[in-house]
Amino acid sequence: MRKITFDTVEDAIGAVENFSDGLGCNVTITSETDGTFMFFGHGEKVATWICGDKEDDLQFYVSP
Repeated sequence: MRKITFDTVEDAIGAVENFSDGLGCNVTITSETDGTFMFFGHGEKVATWICGDKEDDLQFYVSP
């Protein structure tokens, strides 16, 4: 099982591309009430990684 909870948003961003590619879908990163960040969490959405080929250098869509 892959890790889906992170201490920092930077850690989540560092892991999201491989996680997304493994699932074959977009991945939402949320900020949780305990101060952690999570893929597909219940907290406020902070960014979404759009799934695609690694060569595409896709970017995040950051929530306003």
